[in-house]
Amino acid sequence: MSHIRSCLARIVVENPTTRAELMELARDAWRTHGPVVIWLDTVNDAIVRQALINEANRQYGCRPKRRC
Repeated sequence: MSHIRSCLARIVVENPTTRAELMELARDAWRTHGPVVIWLDTVNDAIVRQALINEANRQYGCRPKRRC
C-alpha cells in the first residue's frame, strides 16, 4: 500500500501522539489556558464519571452514535 504524499508531508508528524503525550498536552492546557481534559476511563467513581458525561452532554451536546 502506498502513502499519500503532499506538500505538507515534511511538516506533518508521522507517528500518532501517544497517550502519555496527550496527557502532557492536557496538563499544559489546564495550567496555561484553563480547559479540563479528563479521560473517562481514568475516573474510577461511577457517580463522578456519569456527572462528567452529563455535564459534557449539556455543554457540548451528545457524542455521535451515543444516546443521551
